[in-house]
Amino acid sequence: MEDAEELRKILEKIERKIVAVGKIYSAINFAYWLMVMSVFYVILAFFRPSSTISAVYWVVAMIAGVAVSGILFRRIMRIAKRSGEKRGSRTVAAFIFLSWVAGAILGFLVLPATLSAGFGAALLSFLSISLFGMWAVLSYSGGLELEMVPSFLITAIGAVVAFTSAEDLSVWAGFVIVTAFSVTMLLYLYSAFRIIGD
Repeated sequence: MEDAEELRKILEKIERKIVAVGKIYSAINFAYWLMVMSVFYVILAFFRPSSTISAVYWVVAMIAGVAVSGILFRRIMRIAKRSGEKRGSRTVAAFIFLSWVAGAILGFLVLPATLSAGFGAALLSFLSISLFGMWAVLSYSGGLELEMVPSFLITAIGAVVAFTSAEDLSVWAGFVIVTAFSVTMLLYLYSAFRIIGD
């Protein structure tokens, strides 16, 4: 009986560590995109790149982001499988991908054309729709990711402000994104440390 109780405690500790690692993984993803955006603003301020160079930068950043995220995710899955956890699936990944496609179509094409908005409003609406879709998929498939809520809620509020403004708020939109992602990162890291500390 004592051995069974000890085994249960060990398994609970392992499970908590896996959950904490997952939260750190999520924080790293938001940190990566903060870095990508910050570097872009630095380049934009000093070198004024053409729209072609800007597009190439973002495509390369997306490819690198997906690759790094994939490597980290596979490592987490290996750890989870060793401990008997069965998480993650191609179906979840497909629905997350679809949420980003829907966000791109609605955020960059439909809403700006309908409401005659600038790039700042389009970017914020793209992110808020995509991140909300991703959050909904993750929440439905595993558990409520409350830490992720500021990422789409703050950008959604920013999108509403940008759509109602007469001027293009592209630079302001960047600061809204930095705020949303920073808060999200801090919440993920705080949750991870709380789980490890328990």
